[in-house]
Amino acid sequence: MKFGKNLIHLSVPEWRDYNIDYNDLKHQIKELKDKPANISLLYGSFISNFDYINLFISSKQHEIDVKLNNAYMDYHKCADLHGSVRLSKMDEIHFHILIDLSIELKKLNKFILIQKIAIKKIFKKFIKYSDIKDAASFVNQLQNYLLKNRRSVYNIDLGYLTNKLTNLVNLINNESETNSVKSIYSTTSSYELTHLLKKNFKIDFLIPNDSNTTNELLINLNLHINLTPINQSKISFIYLTNRDVADKPSYILTDSLLNESLVVAHTGGLRDYSYCILHNDIIKNFLHYLNGDVELESTLKLQLDGHLSSLAKLTIDTIINDQLKPSLQIICQRNRYIVDSNEDDYLVCFDQDIYTTDLPNLNLELNTDKFDIFPFNHLIISSNDSNLHNFESNLITQINDDNSLKIQFNSCYLTKLPLKVQQLIKNKFSLNLFKNLSFFEYLKSCYFNQLPNYYSNHFQILLNLNLMKNLENVIIMNEVDELDANILQSNSNFSSFRKPSSNELSPLISKQEPEIEYETDDNYMLFLNLNNVNDQSLLNQFIFNCIKFKTKISNYSNIILHEKNFLYDSINDDPYEDFTNDYQIQFEIDYDNTLSFFYFSLLLISLFIVGIDGGIIYSLKVLNSINENSLIVFVLIMGLLTSLIFSSFSILISLKRFNQLPVSHSLVLGSGTLSVIVCVAWGVYTMV
Repeated sequence: MKFGKNLIHLSVPEWRDYNIDYNDLKHQIKELKDKPANISLLYGSFISNFDYINLFISSKQHEIDVKLNNAYMDYHKCADLHGSVRLSKMDEIHFHILIDLSIELKKLNKFILIQKIAIKKIFKKFIKYSDIKDAASFVNQLQNYLLKNRRSVYNIDLGYLTNKLTNLVNLINNESETNSVKSIYSTTSSYELTHLLKKNFKIDFLIPNDSNTTNELLINLNLHINLTPINQSKISFIYLTNRDVADKPSYILTDSLLNESLVVAHTGGLRDYSYCILHNDIIKNFLHYLNGDVELESTLKLQLDGHLSSLAKLTIDTIINDQLKPSLQIICQRNRYIVDSNEDDYLVCFDQDIYTTDLPNLNLELNTDKFDIFPFNHLIISSNDSNLHNFESNLITQINDDNSLKIQFNSCYLTKLPLKVQQLIKNKFSLNLFKNLSFFEYLKSCYFNQLPNYYSNHFQILLNLNLMKNLENVIIMNEVDELDANILQSNSNFSSFRKPSSNELSPLISKQEPEIEYETDDNYMLFLNLNNVNDQSLLNQFIFNCIKFKTKISNYSNIILHEKNFLYDSINDDPYEDFTNDYQIQFEIDYDNTLSFFYFSLLLISLFIVGIDGGIIYSLKVLNSINENSLIVFVLIMGLLTSLIFSSFSILISLKRFNQLPVSHSLVLGSGTLSVIVCVAWGVYTMV
């Protein structure tokens, strides 16, 4: 199907009227063959289309920014609140961010990307089909118009909105929970040491170096997939080589947040690597010494004497004895995350703004002015889980003739990975799996002309990759949209629905993305669809499904009207309102009513069973035949135990209510349970 027909389906459905008019522009381009004089009209059409989408994007950006500012204001107002009231208000803000702002920001990122692709394609159409001599000059003139406008679709950057959004979510999360796993990797050194040397298996992803795909990925990592963030910083890898460039490198890792650097030397043998952590002042002198400044040898010895462990001495001696010198360097911005797993933690590193060089006299400075740009961003998932190794071994990636990336793997290996890792792998919007990606091999290929052993991933081919190809595929984009909805549903944890006494029966609000189209009188049903029972309690799931079924049958059409004043509103969006409170009340009432039906039913069943058993026991006693009917006695004892268990469960379930148990319910449950206990005691006494 042609791109013009796909554009409606690829872009955000509710914003389709704001797409660039691709088909009309293509029609005007074809008419140029017959009417060359219409070039000025075509230029005007291009400009009006650009202004139209630029205005829409700017207005949506401003709208999200204002809503975020309002959310921050609400967050700061919570400083005067305390205890459960404060946490409840935090949850309302969290819900608003996840259901409204994050999805709105993702949609705007997607919209901008699709417009960029459409503009690129229409420019190619013009150059291909136009008979005008200066077609390239005409396109350059249009591109300059976009580039000079800082608010254009080319230049607008939603990164600051993404940062504001993720920072607010992190503030709210820090209010309500502590993460013991995060403390294990509390320092960058411990994280990097584990990631580089103690995790044996990894998979790599390439991401288009575009601000919108970066923002999309950061929203997924921080909000939707909800990984545990560690920190972010600028890092540098300085690779140490000699004339015989080894397959496994020695290197120095420096972090902008730290005064120390990690030195790793390839020693071979069983350990394979040795390492040490040294202060940056020592590392600077060490680099100068490796670069040939022999006068620093005495100074370096004074700094190292008495401060090195046996492992550190092995590291330094290996580098010096192998005559290694700093020859290659990578500098990038790294975001660090953890995926908690039952068997083994998965570490996730997202590297963006990647620069490389082979300049002489490399040092610890993080200035990239004279560096070469790597055209993609990079994400790494590392673990010691054998399931990750099996998946990576089965993975096949191949670069096609049209510079697209072909990815193949067996889904049975994918399903054995942690759910959050599966969600990352399935996200084809921004992530592209790439097997055997090694930046050291890439640097060797670019600067030393040493080609890797596997031709299909040759780095000269890699640099020509078109990772935006997936964005033109309607099927893939529909799969991504479906995945986003499932992620929001399965990873929800809206804590305002949790009470300390509710334990595993607490219903939770899911972070599911609302459906695009729904009737306004179905708001409560939508609210229920946004709920997810986070645990796997069958009773809780059954109660929840009962409420949804009851809602469908009853067809709630007028739940609660909202009459509030707002600071800001949009003609395209629902106002910023805490509508969850009203529906929460309705939900709690329905939940308690369903729970009441359960515990009263259990109590009645227990009374019925104990009544039947009591009648049979009385009859056997009158006939003096209790000892003659041992099988019947066994059945009666089981019946008495069952009635006692049912009555006990009715009491336990009544404690799971959101609201306080009514006095009448307490009297009925208390008297009924007491009757069951008395009857059971009498029956056991009589039979014994």
